[in-house]
Amino acid sequence: MKSMIKPLMIMPLILTGLLLGACEQKPESSEAIPNSELALDANAADVNATDLKTGQQIYTLYCSACHNPGEGHAGTMKLALLKGEENSVITERSDLNAEYIRFVVRDGLLEMAPFRPTDINDGELDSLIQYILSNNSPNK
Repeated sequence: MKSMIKPLMIMPLILTGLLLGACEQKPESSEAIPNSELALDANAADVNATDLKTGQQIYTLYCSACHNPGEGHAGTMKLALLKGEENSVITERSDLNAEYIRFVVRDGLLEMAPFRPTDINDGELDSLIQYILSNNSPNK
């Protein structure tokens, strides 16, 4: 009888841990992007403007703390060491492409942790990529 007491006492703790682990929630900050902005418009210019605005919001929410210009932004400072000052701000680089940005966001790079689709969904990632590339075209 003694040997049954310990497993019975431990089982609720294990179940609680499993249930809490399965209850992953989206970050509250993702609510800052209204669903209406993610919807596609019939007018391509409107879609483009909406995508850029959504991309800017995603960038501000998830990327700006590390990748904005200036001192104190870890991503920018690390890129300055690795790529030089001229390639340290991702929104000003002309050597990035959509596939590379998607790879780094999803898989991470060096100290940058990956972002799962539950953090940034595929539509938001597409908008983020469009925003970054719109700011770093070689003709700017």
